[in-house]
Amino acid sequence: MSSNDGGAASTAVDYDPFAGEALARVVSTTAPQREIWLAATLEREASLAYNESVSLRLSGALDVGALQRALQLLLDRHEALRGTLSADGKELYIAEHLDLRCDVVDLAARDPAARDAAVASMLQRAVTTPFDLEHGPLVRAELLRLAADNHLLVFTAHHIVCDGWSFGVIVRDLAAIYAQLTGNGAPLTLLRIFPWRKPGMRPARMAGSPNVTGCRASPAAFPRSICRLIAHAHVDARSTRSAKTASSMPR
Repeated sequence: MSSNDGGAASTAVDYDPFAGEALARVVSTTAPQREIWLAATLEREASLAYNESVSLRLSGALDVGALQRALQLLLDRHEALRGTLSADGKELYIAEHLDLRCDVVDLAARDPAARDAAVASMLQRAVTTPFDLEHGPLVRAELLRLAADNHLLVFTAHHIVCDGWSFGVIVRDLAAIYAQLTGNGAPLTLLRIFPWRKPGMRPARMAGSPNVTGCRASPAAFPRSICRLIAHAHVDARSTRSAKTASSMPR
């Protein structure tokens, strides 16, 4: 029977995993990434163990629009943050462009107890909301307004595209981009950097990534015009207690 009998001939169609989104490139995933993908697809709790979140307490006059633009430029700069995985976990798809929303939640009008409770709830939600590894995005950001001159930026990513060491690079680059956008006219003080992860969960250590269990940002990595004091609190996945250290930057 010919292909013209009983219907039209079949036509091959290329499959675009981004369903219309332009791809910058496609790369093979590493063995550690495939291990994470397998664990994340087998069990929801295992996937949540790989949620990495850093919160930046920003003190001083904040240009919210500039910060939101800086976050977008951060994604434009780091292609891994625009990545998603193939259905079989063997390939990483890098989008040419990915819009990053950064909603602002205004908590300034609440009394201190209610405000602290809301912040704690939002930080917990950041690490207990799963990422869709296949459809993405694998990063998200939220800005909490605590007062006119006091904000908390919550940046969360899946460990498969961003490990603990990477957060140090991200915070450094974000500070530098923000400084460029604002012309260094209104320096911010970065008071605290502390990673959050779902309590009781510890992800496997990735090869070549010595700090996957938390952000190890160095004070020297931040421009002096942006950061004068950094305090780092690491939340151990095996405990809700945190160990805090502080470092002051020379003026």
